[in-house]
Amino acid sequence: MKVRLMFVCILFGLSLMAAGCGEDKDRPAPASPTPPTESLPSPTVIAAAPTQTPGGPTLTPSPTTPPTITPTVSPPPPPPSETPTATPLPGPYEHTIQSGDSCLAIAMKYGHLDPAVKDAIEALNGMADCSILPGPGSVILIPRPTATFTPVGADLTQTVIATSAPP
Repeated sequence: MKVRLMFVCILFGLSLMAAGCGEDKDRPAPASPTPPTESLPSPTVIAAAPTQTPGGPTLTPSPTTPPTITPTVSPPPPPPSETPTATPLPGPYEHTIQSGDSCLAIAMKYGHLDPAVKDAIEALNGMADCSILPGPGSVILIPRPTATFTPVGADLTQTVIATSAPP
């Protein structure tokens, strides 16, 4: 009941404020004081006798010309000030080989999770076999990992939680 009463009071208050904000158009504008005027004698009207032209008045229509539309030409847009240049992609990583390094361990260090990157490392460095690395201190190139496509639904995985130990 209190909520309903409060709602009615708020509605009434808002309607009063809205009515007070309106412009009153029925009220005449205040009269401005005018200086007194002198009364002038009224002019006398003398009636002249109408004259008729022989044959009556002749009306001739004036020629009208159709309106012409002249199109306005808008100026062409200005040419682009500068052509955007593509941002160069970063090249491969450079890795200095240390003793005990293996090809796949180096690849994993740079974010590769797929062992197939071994073929890309071999091609990039001109090696016959990635398992035979040059000596320590030599520099090899490691390709940067690329974004991999995640198939639809791959993020929908389940985790099984054991509630009791098997007998």
